[in-house]
Amino acid sequence: MEDNSKNFLSHFLEKIFSEKLSILCGAGISYNSGLPVVYQFLTALFEKFELAEEQRQLIYYSDYPFEAIMELLQRETDITDLLRIFELGDYNTNHLFMAYLAKEKRIKNIVTTNFDILIEQAFAVVGLYENIDYNIYSTEEEFANIGWSGNGINLIKIHGTASDLESMAINMEMVATQTMCINKNRVIKQLFNKSLNPTVIILGYSSSDVFDISPEIKLIKNNQSAVLYLEHSKDKEFHIEDITLKVEKNPFTGFVDSHRLFYDTDDFVKALWSLTNLPDYKFISREKVIWNPLVDRWFAQAEKVLTNGFKHQICGRLFHNICEFDSSIDHYDKGIAIALQLNDEQRFSSELGNLALTYNSVGRFKDAVNCLNASLASCERIGNSQGQISQLQSLGNVYKNMGQYDMSEQCFLSASRIIESQGDEYDLCTTLGNLITLYNKTGDYAKTVFYGEKAHELAGKLGIKQSEGSILCSLGSAYYSLGQTKKAIDHMEGGIAIGRLIGNNNIICLGQTNLALIYTHERQYNLAIDLLMTALPLSLSMGTQHNSGLIYLSLGQNHVALDQTSFAMENFEKAKLIWENVFDPDHPNLTILDKEMSSIKNL
Repeated sequence: MEDNSKNFLSHFLEKIFSEKLSILCGAGISYNSGLPVVYQFLTALFEKFELAEEQRQLIYYSDYPFEAIMELLQRETDITDLLRIFELGDYNTNHLFMAYLAKEKRIKNIVTTNFDILIEQAFAVVGLYENIDYNIYSTEEEFANIGWSGNGINLIKIHGTASDLESMAINMEMVATQTMCINKNRVIKQLFNKSLNPTVIILGYSSSDVFDISPEIKLIKNNQSAVLYLEHSKDKEFHIEDITLKVEKNPFTGFVDSHRLFYDTDDFVKALWSLTNLPDYKFISREKVIWNPLVDRWFAQAEKVLTNGFKHQICGRLFHNICEFDSSIDHYDKGIAIALQLNDEQRFSSELGNLALTYNSVGRFKDAVNCLNASLASCERIGNSQGQISQLQSLGNVYKNMGQYDMSEQCFLSASRIIESQGDEYDLCTTLGNLITLYNKTGDYAKTVFYGEKAHELAGKLGIKQSEGSILCSLGSAYYSLGQTKKAIDHMEGGIAIGRLIGNNNIICLGQTNLALIYTHERQYNLAIDLLMTALPLSLSMGTQHNSGLIYLSLGQNHVALDQTSFAMENFEKAKLIWENVFDPDHPNLTILDKEMSSIKNL
């Protein structure tokens, strides 16, 4: 190794020796342990689903988290066999190195996104034992009890652990729904808190956890840890740069005194090892474990229980979630055809409802209404009241998007009557939330407040933070329209705070967009623009095209108010580009947009 490389590593080791190091590590550290990487695992699934290569690539290159894909599978099937894959494999050099550093008290906290139990294996090899030398934290409840300031070693498995399949399942659902993760979000804040963890090294991590970890890191503005991010490179010589320079997938753009190191992971660990007094270095790479039979068994069992159509339902939802709507429609159509062939009315009604959601997303509202009416009739025939509730909720939202507010109200009230007869408070909370959004649109703000306060109380009682945050934002809009500006802003900011607390970008985006509208009406145009510019990347990243168009429209209107017509027209054109691909030509939003653009052209 060149002298400059040795000098760098020596300098870095001084930090290790001067104070305990903390580590964030991802799947890359387990590459040499014989387990499949995410790409290999997904490829095996996609072969079972018979996905065309073009469709596979759409998923590979999306930012959709692996945990969210697993949660989709879990929602429809028993994924125990898939989860057991992560019980396989054996520790490699990376795990052993961390174990030795932990034994010598050079590591205080290890946070990992990995399900596998390879770090625990390495700890046992060097004589470290759970509940004696170190503690494992892998659930939302356990995350609240981490002893950051104690003398023990903390192994924090942020997405669950293969030694507790139930915790894995729960954590995957949390990632996918972005709810009930207050303590997990606190873990990220504390990991990068300089007072608790002065130096954090990141190994084998891609920063692709856009649903949970990355958004929390972006929010850390003060007292940040010094971070060394090892970006794996096949080059034998290292390159180091400021951590803020990378443009894509970089939640550390606001961090100071932090660096990104481009270097081969194995060579980096070997170099560090050589500069310690640890036992002699040994490169450990395991044979690939035989895991495909577990995928085969999972698929065969799911197909036996759910018929071959289940794969199209999963693929339809997956493509919908990554905004590849043509592929989503293709799979739902295939699933419906299989359900009809098998005379499976339950699955037929379910697939129609799913297809309607995708039609709604692309502005094919009439097609969505036809699907939902057919699904409702099917649910009534087989006595599926839960299906009726779901489809009435969806139908109400479609009619709302079409501007047919009376029909929308009828659907939501019909759903609420069925729910009240069954006493399901969770469904009732959802329906009340839909009603307050509708009444905000129709200008019936007294009803918004009446139903909104009931919904807010119910969400608090049930602990549904996601609903609580959304409801506060909707109430804020209503209170402003009733002339109660301070109360409106307080409710909006309360909703945004909950969104940040649970890491829910949708609530944050909704609250910021609605709060910007208040500032626009109050003629505080620059404040409104700042909020909209913060909300815009969230909306674009979530693929919420309807809302992205509204943000561009609002930006344009604020620029018009500031006599910045070129900026205004630029934003109006972006809104039009989005909405023309989503709405029918006679949609009210396009009419409003055309008037705004015409007014500028006539200046």
